Amino acid sequence: MLEIDCQLTKDGYVVVAHDNNLQRLTGQNIKISNTLLKDLPLIKAVLPVDFHPGREVQGSDRRIPLLRDVFQEFPSIPINIDIKEENDRLIKAVSDLVRENQREDITVWGNFRHTTVKKCQNENPDIHTLFSLRAVVFLTLTFNIGLLPFLPIKEQFLEILLPAAFLRKDKEFFTANKKWRFLLWLMEK
Repeated sequence: MLEIDCQLTKDGYVVVAHDNNLQRLTGQNIKISNTLLKDLPLIKAVLPVDFHPGREVQGSDRRIPLLRDVFQEFPSIPINIDIKEENDRLIKAVSDLVRENQREDITVWGNFRHTTVKKCQNENPDIHTLFSLRAVVFLTLTFNIGLLPFLPIKEQFLEILLPAAFLRKDKEFFTANKKWRFLLWLMEK
């Protein structure tokens, strides 16, 4: 299964990129959401692999890929799509692409935010959804008190975090947010 993150360009194209800000990916401090597809800069020639310190990757095609192209390149590979921004236009555009490519049965989407998962479920209930952080807490609690078998669960896929990837010191969100950093550290112990 491929795990990808999606963003929406200013002119409504769904691109595959983790961050809305392109500083880390391209070296330019611009946002995908404020940029037309034709004006997106090229990806850096060499990129570090976050979950494998010291390793780098490079490729010949340095364009930021369109989700449509990823679907066409990997037509039968299951894909997990993280909806990075809680944006109704992005959710609808991703849903439309999944439908057009007849991928409802091999696509999973969602986000750690409960409201984003709910919007995904409402937009297209035929696409499988990920557990939000709130749903993971609910799942854990109901399992531990013995009620899990008796309660309905809408989400179908549980995504396991790789704490080591988040605990690296250069991750600005997790260094800035001590509660998240502690929680992830605790998960590793």
